[in-house]
Amino acid sequence: MEYMIRFTQVHETFRLAEIQALAVLEEINLEILSYSPSSPFCIVNISSEEAAIRLVKRSILAKAIYEVWGSGSSYEDLHDNVRGISQHLWPLYKDSSFKFSVDSFQGSRSTTEQKKIIEGFRFLGFEGPIKMKGAEQDFCVLEEWQFDAAALGVHEPQAVHLGRFLSSSQREIIGKYDLKKRKYICTTSMDAELALITANITLAAPGKLFYDPFVGSGSFPVACAHFGALAFGSDIDGRSIRGKGKSSLFSNFVQYDLTNQFGDSFVADLTNTPLRTARLFDGIVCDPPYGVREGLKVLGSRDPTKGKEPIFKDGKAHHTEEGYIPPKRPYSFLAMLDDILEFASVSLVDEGRLSFWMPTSNDQDQEIQIPQHSCLQITSVCTQTFNRWSRRLITYRRIPDAEVVIGVTKEKVKQNGVSADELNPFRKGYFQGFKAAFRMLIEASLVGHIRKFGEMYEPLWEDLLRSCTFKIRAIWVHLSHLHPRLFHGLALIEPVIQGVTPKGPNAAMFTSYRADLWPSRSKAEMAFKKNPFFEILDPRALSKYIEYGLREVPTAIYPISGANAVPEGSVTLTTTKHQEAWSYLRSNFAPLPLKNSIDPNEDRLLSPDIDLEEDGKLMFACPEAMLTLQNLPLLRPSVIWIYGADSPINVHSLREEKAENYGYGDWRKWRGN
Repeated sequence: MEYMIRFTQVHETFRLAEIQALAVLEEINLEILSYSPSSPFCIVNISSEEAAIRLVKRSILAKAIYEVWGSGSSYEDLHDNVRGISQHLWPLYKDSSFKFSVDSFQGSRSTTEQKKIIEGFRFLGFEGPIKMKGAEQDFCVLEEWQFDAAALGVHEPQAVHLGRFLSSSQREIIGKYDLKKRKYICTTSMDAELALITANITLAAPGKLFYDPFVGSGSFPVACAHFGALAFGSDIDGRSIRGKGKSSLFSNFVQYDLTNQFGDSFVADLTNTPLRTARLFDGIVCDPPYGVREGLKVLGSRDPTKGKEPIFKDGKAHHTEEGYIPPKRPYSFLAMLDDILEFASVSLVDEGRLSFWMPTSNDQDQEIQIPQHSCLQITSVCTQTFNRWSRRLITYRRIPDAEVVIGVTKEKVKQNGVSADELNPFRKGYFQGFKAAFRMLIEASLVGHIRKFGEMYEPLWEDLLRSCTFKIRAIWVHLSHLHPRLFHGLALIEPVIQGVTPKGPNAAMFTSYRADLWPSRSKAEMAFKKNPFFEILDPRALSKYIEYGLREVPTAIYPISGANAVPEGSVTLTTTKHQEAWSYLRSNFAPLPLKNSIDPNEDRLLSPDIDLEEDGKLMFACPEAMLTLQNLPLLRPSVIWIYGADSPINVHSLREEKAENYGYGDWRKWRGN
């Protein structure tokens, strides 16, 4: 029987891998009949309705699954196809309560259009009551539109389908495990959606043992525990496991009521694992350190001539003393990948799975090849693409010993070098690739402040968008969200990160009152020199201002003839004070509405940046100031906040707000006189 999986249009390269893994987990014979990464609709062949429901019940990237009643390139074709392939099903639901809905991908339909589409299926002959809530049968018309159809003047979808809804997925649990709501996270915490997808692809399920050798704050064990697996984890840095205060890796299991699925966590180095060699685990999931922020390290001495004998001090083994920190040495990233595969080969049960994330450059010359092992077979490679680099989720299955080809084990390549770049080709390529882009972004972050001048800002934004795909404003905070390992720390000087407009002098109002007409250029110069604002300027700067900032009349505002004539020889401002006042004002979406009318600005569809609970003056002109403030709790690098002793931009209440949102330290401790 044919069924349609309605995917979400994100992480497209992960979708088939997840659904095929779930088919393996549920022991379902799945045949993909039609699939394209550019479409959310996937036609599959499954043995029964019950199997179809089981297939998607725990999927993250699927939204729902439907029984296919017909497909076509137009509604006329669809109606004919429905009559041809599903007419035998109509009597089964003739007297059931039902509802119809329309799902338009890359398109939209008005309520009137939807009603007309639904009424086109009257020929089905349903006689049961219509119930928009709690209907026994839910039918959906699924449309697939050409990309940018409205702009191209396309008025009809390129494909239409009719399906009977069977089941939804577990996509809604992403919100439950959102990192914004999690009590304990660290710089390496994996996005909740990707962690859950990884757990699915690795076949996490009740009765299985799963292990993360780079556990950090426990993103993967939590995801595996959600699906019923018993989760274990270790990390070379015990601080990430222990956390701080009441927040720790274990507190995340407490938060989600998953303590029964928590096996244990311990401090260990994968290359010197304390675990006995035994094939215990059903799954291994991890996101190994990429060595970008700091070079990879493992336990051991930098001096290869030193043995592993314990060192004694005053007759006592040094490693037994309180506060002992074991020595560490630099390690190769490629060797780390080989170690992960080797560990999996001797630790996974037959058909057990290994999934790990591996970074790679989008430059073919710097691309890191996927590691291989004779005991492991690659089942899927999924790619999450960023700007100049990507990361892959590579999944292997443990081949039964009887299927292993003897004698093809790859010999490990010895990595020579002492620096982090020498031992990690990705780290070296990563920083080389970003160097040019960062130079451009540093300049852009300054030039971006002129954004209110559209003729300068828009072309600059378009060029940068095409070349970098990075947003100009609030660049360093937002880059730290996208790449948590990119910076060790941030020094933010008078940052405009706030949800309200700072109180202070109204420059636009003061400008509207200023003098802008003088009998002569010399009189104007005398007036400027007496003005406290201008008298502090360097005399050379004032001279240039008088040279270029003044112009002779007549102008449109000051004619030399007619009722409003001014004396000939007078001078006025080159840039009128009206234009100057405008430069101090914040733009708005549209003219403000009349009292008691509906504000046309309050439309999230047309203005996705808008936050109706925040300062309306910032909605259009500086939405990034509000959005960055809201995202401060997720900022990973340490931050030093630098303010002037008396700043009209960052008054003390706004400084306190940023400190509280960020969550660490106290700005008052560093406050000067």
